[in-house]
Amino acid sequence: ALYMKTMGKAEKRTPSPEQSSKKQKTAPLTPLAATAGSSASTISDVLKEIGELKSNLQRPIASRAKDMSAIKQDIVDMKQDIKEIRSRLSEAEHRISEVEDALTTTLLKAKDMMWKKLIDLEGQSRSNLRIFGIKEGIEQGKRDMVPLIQEMIKEIMPAGDTQRMELKRAHIHKPAAGQRPRVVIVRFLHFREKEEVLNFARNIKKVQWRDMDIEIYPDLPREVVEERRRFADVRRICREKNYRISFRYPA
Repeated sequence: ALYMKTMGKAEKRTPSPEQSSKKQKTAPLTPLAATAGSSASTISDVLKEIGELKSNLQRPIASRAKDMSAIKQDIVDMKQDIKEIRSRLSEAEHRISEVEDALTTTLLKAKDMMWKKLIDLEGQSRSNLRIFGIKEGIEQGKRDMVPLIQEMIKEIMPAGDTQRMELKRAHIHKPAAGQRPRVVIVRFLHFREKEEVLNFARNIKKVQWRDMDIEIYPDLPREVVEERRRFADVRRICREKNYRISFRYPA
């Protein structure tokens, strides 16, 4: 009986496989198993939320990347436009420089031509003569040289040529130190009469009046006189060789 009782207890302590399987199926979850299941569900939710967040972030990033690409293309286009503008500006500056140079050259030529015409007009319109060689004191203290010059012209020129000549004024121009002797500047009332006296003086080799060697020249503008001074050495050499030399206006 003790053995049977013991065996009964042993059988009680060692359940059969079917009983164990039933117990496992019907046994409630332990706290650890419940915690593991809850953690798996939470991780899945977190991963899902991360995926949604990533998707939400990727959409504006893709949009911004597209905008940046458009901006980069705009910058490239702007650089190309600026390059073309610089090229056109450089070409325009070159053309403007050429126009300015041409205009400056044209203006300088026009100025020089107008200046020469002005000097020529002044020289052609002057009715003055310069007379060298009249000794000092012959005017006998008279300031008005017109009567003396009229008398000289009548005596040196052929009779009849001076009857109608009229002088407007005549005065003595004292030279500066180192220049030629004094000169008498005579202004004729009529330009044609001045030309007659000048041509007469040119046609004869020497003009002598009262033992004086008289030289008669046109009263030219200062610019022309300065140009003629450049030939002073040539004129001196010609005089030394007894060559007659003279200038004809506008030379």
